This record gives sequence, structure tokens and C-alpha cells, in this order.
Amino acid sequence: MFCCSIVGGREAKPHSRPYMVSVQYGGEHSCGGILIQRDFVLTAAHCNVVLGAHDISKKERTQQCIQVAEYYPHPGFTGQYEYDIMLLKVKLSNFTSKEMFKVT
Repeated sequence: MFCCSIVGGREAKPHSRPYMVSVQYGGEHSCGGILIQRDFVLTAAHCNVVLGAHDISKKERTQQCIQVAEYYPHPGFTGQYEYDIMLLKVKLSNFTSKEMFKVT
């Protein structure tokens, strides 16, 4: 249903985008997102959070898996592309890394 790639993109310098997150389900990457506040991630509503990763196919010392406390999909989202946006409130109990920063 949804494409899983960025078309025409190129690899960024490691940790040059500290606000990027990997939204995962069952330990597998499903979507990207951005950290917009210390405890909120903006992502696509079709995504059902690993922070600090540069290459999600490898385990890096900077990666932290953070549980989702609450989710807020757009009320108009129906499973299609329209209104495909969602906020995730994350649990911050073990959130400690200088490699992760919100978008400013």
C-alpha cells in the first residue's frame, strides 16, 4: 500500500539529523518520523520509536528504543494517503542521548 523508500534521496552524514526517528513494530522499521518535542514524534498515521540511529539495519550504541505512551492520528485518516499524519507521545523513563534533539 505505501512505499518504504525515499525517492531520489542520498545518505546523510552520520548523526547529522538528530531529530530523525525510526518508528518500529515488532523490532522492524516501519516508518520514519521527526522528534518535534522531547516527548512527541510526528509521523505518518499509517505507522502503527527507535531514536539515535544512523543505519537502522545495524545495532548502534546510540540507539534507544522508546515506548509509545499515546498516539493521536489525524481524525480524518481513513487508511489512505489523505490525512496520513499522527503524533506519538513517547515514554521518557530512559531517554538519554546527546545524539537526539527535537526539530527547532
